[in-house]
Amino acid sequence: MASELLPEILEKTLNNLYDFNGEFNEIDTSSLRSCTLVNWHWCKVTTPILWRDTFLCIKDVCVPVYLSFLGENEKIKLREYGIIIDHYPEALFNYPSFLKHLDIDRLLDTVRVYVNLPEKNIKETMDDLTLSILTTLNMSEIDFNDVTTLNNLRNLLNNVRQHANPPIKEMNENMKDTANKLANLLLKIFIENGTTLIQLNIITTISEFPPIQSEIFHSLEQNGQFFSHLQELFLYTDSGKFSNDLIMLLRSLVKVSTNIHTLKLRETHWYRRSTINYDPQTLDVLAVFIRSQRKLSKLDISYEKSFKGVISALKSQENSLQELILSGQYIPRIYGIKRLRNVRSS
Repeated sequence: MASELLPEILEKTLNNLYDFNGEFNEIDTSSLRSCTLVNWHWCKVTTPILWRDTFLCIKDVCVPVYLSFLGENEKIKLREYGIIIDHYPEALFNYPSFLKHLDIDRLLDTVRVYVNLPEKNIKETMDDLTLSILTTLNMSEIDFNDVTTLNNLRNLLNNVRQHANPPIKEMNENMKDTANKLANLLLKIFIENGTTLIQLNIITTISEFPPIQSEIFHSLEQNGQFFSHLQELFLYTDSGKFSNDLIMLLRSLVKVSTNIHTLKLRETHWYRRSTINYDPQTLDVLAVFIRSQRKLSKLDISYEKSFKGVISALKSQENSLQELILSGQYIPRIYGIKRLRNVRSS
């Protein structure tokens, strides 16, 4: 029977629902959600796959589940923001440890939707039975062979998915502050509960990048595993000036993450100006970051005149760099390009 597939075969099959960019589409996500309902074995195999890119796959339910990992004192503080998570059932899995792909922009969007919900009491925000699928310790009591039960569970999941993108009203300053604090809490939960990222995606808009609390940087120092396996870093900018918090974050990356193989630096997709003027501090941290890497094989950047220092840092990657993509109005003649002996020409 399909439900009795060998664990390694089942895991490989389900992993193939990932597309070539490492992302799910809506149909794949729905399929994986259904797989968690087959039986306990399928649930154990499927759940880590479904939660590796949380803010893409299951953003409709992930925030309250993650918040359940907070300590009691922090849960009490959440009441100040109107967020009540009392009497929440114990989590079946360590969900934060499954996260591999973190997109800060999607995290913020998810948090803003959650903050905008009319009532942020978990018991009233979602159906209890849907939450029990994620958190109950008694899944063996659910009869997965009963057709009616399975249909009810699928209907519940479909109802939750239909409410994944409720309309967002204009946020006032208090709501923005709450969203930023909630985003920091989620980062803290990830860092302190065993998350090891593979991909980090950041849109570096000054007005959008959330202020990072000092305790997050302290927690990063104490939990080096968070960035230790990072392989891909994508940065999108609209100003050429990174916030002080982002610069501190990149400097933290330099200390613990030296095996990144792909770095992309581009304008945000809605950006329309002809040039970006990068400030010296931003250029300096980018050059330092490139020099710190040992296995950088792909660099994709929108080049500007001020990038000479960043390009010169590529000399440190002459043994590893295989693909160099430069775009923009000012493509340079890189006289040292021949030293990058592994770079493919096209």
